[in-house]
Amino acid sequence: MAERPAAVLDHIERVPLPWREGEPGLTECGKPVAAVSAFLSHDEAREKFKAQGQQRAAMSTCMTCASAADRRWSASWAASPHQVVARWLNEGGRPWGHPPSGDGRIDRELRAIALLVEAHRPEFDGLMAGFGAAPSLAVRRAAKGARARGPRLFEGGARFDVPEGGGNA
Repeated sequence: MAERPAAVLDHIERVPLPWREGEPGLTECGKPVAAVSAFLSHDEAREKFKAQGQQRAAMSTCMTCASAADRRWSASWAASPHQVVARWLNEGGRPWGHPPSGDGRIDRELRAIALLVEAHRPEFDGLMAGFGAAPSLAVRRAAKGARARGPRLFEGGARFDVPEGGGNA
């Protein structure tokens, strides 16, 4: 019996760390991007699943990549830097199946970041103060939603307004 050619699976590229810009990355399943025949960004994978449907898209996508990208590690750097760093720390920045080393690349990068912060402490503190001064979008959206809903009403139309300070008088 003749062998069928293996189906080409789309892998999903892991969100890169910003200081590794321009370097070959890894897929969500831990393979080097250069070692796979086809890969998609998170956004491209999301569009593929939306356009083709869950079952059809799953037939041509690495399910390890799809599972990781969909459930555990779907954040972009802009949306959640800590989740992107956590993804790389989870695997130690190494391809799947490779044993961790005591002084891997991610460890060296984190040490370099700490040294840069130490060397530029006033600039770092200024940036941190600026980030803290910017209002959280989640807080602003919640406040906007509360204003749009207006005062709450009891049955029969009686108003229930919460006084300033939370109403714990």
